[in-house]
Amino acid sequence: MAKKEYEIVSHDTLDSLRDELDRLKSTQDFEETKDPTMLAKSMNDLQKSLKHFSDMFEQATQQMKMEEEEQDFLVNTLQPMSKKLEAKMDQILSQNEQIAKGIVAVADMLKTEIPKLKQGMLQIQTQGGDQSYERPTASFERNPLPPIPSPAEGKKKYGLF
Repeated sequence: MAKKEYEIVSHDTLDSLRDELDRLKSTQDFEETKDPTMLAKSMNDLQKSLKHFSDMFEQATQQMKMEEEEQDFLVNTLQPMSKKLEAKMDQILSQNEQIAKGIVAVADMLKTEIPKLKQGMLQIQTQGGDQSYERPTASFERNPLPPIPSPAEGKKKYGLF
């Protein structure tokens, strides 16, 4: 026979271990696990919960795949459009810059020419006295329209025939 090793334990420690064992035996969870139907029900509930959890993860995965496909589609369609828009914006900015330069040039010309015009009008008034200024009349004569070509004149023959 094999020798068994024993350890000396105090009565207080032995009493506390007995109390803890009694407490564990008396809990309802321990009693429920003794009943096989309760154990089977608990296993079924656990299986349902895990199935629900797995379904939720699968739905989340599918939704993430759909969102990724949508994102790829948007990137592929919007990126060329953004390049076109960028080119058009550059064109508009350059046109705006040209317009601004033109406005500045006209404003500079007006600053220099208006005083000259005022001075010229003052000279005319002082030299001419009470002579009234006559506006030149514009002629609105119409030029006659060219004749409409006939269908035969419109067709020209080319080649050998």
